[in-house]
Amino acid sequence: RSAPAAALVHAARSDGGSVADVFREAHAHAAKSCDKCHAPGACEVDVVLDHAAKALVLSLAWYSTDQEGDDVAALLELVWRDARLPAKRVFSSIGKVKFEVDLFAVAVFQNAHYTAFVRSPDGADAWTHHDRQARIHVGAWTDVVRRCATATSPMLPYLLVYDELVAADPTAIFDSLRI
Repeated sequence: RSAPAAALVHAARSDGGSVADVFREAHAHAAKSCDKCHAPGACEVDVVLDHAAKALVLSLAWYSTDQEGDDVAALLELVWRDARLPAKRVFSSIGKVKFEVDLFAVAVFQNAHYTAFVRSPDGADAWTHHDRQARIHVGAWTDVVRRCATATSPMLPYLLVYDELVAADPTAIFDSLRI
């Protein structure tokens, strides 16, 4: 799923939105027509999976790299508030939530370069910054927010990666993606 970063910033500042609502709403307004009923917009579809996916990756669309640090901070604060995400709510507003995932990595973009902040696999609020082969301890989520928002050119969150933090090694996934 993908959503405009501006919609997440707006949700963060309106005190009523959630990450799941923003992504579901963005999909509902997608330009592609429904494959099943041919309605002009995307229809809400209840997806039933035999096995849950290993990770949920949500993409943020920034329409310019010239962004204010305060907007980046607001977006990241909303993401952390919803760090435990009911995965089904990203796809549907109906039905019971059976599967929740935790935020465990954020890929960011700055000056034509991608890096990632990765959470401790045990679910603690302890983050590391990964840049090629370098891995630097950052601290708590508030330190991630400060580092992204106060850079000369803010680090723009590009991908939000969710998984069940049950002794999984999130660095292995990023190594396999070659971020």
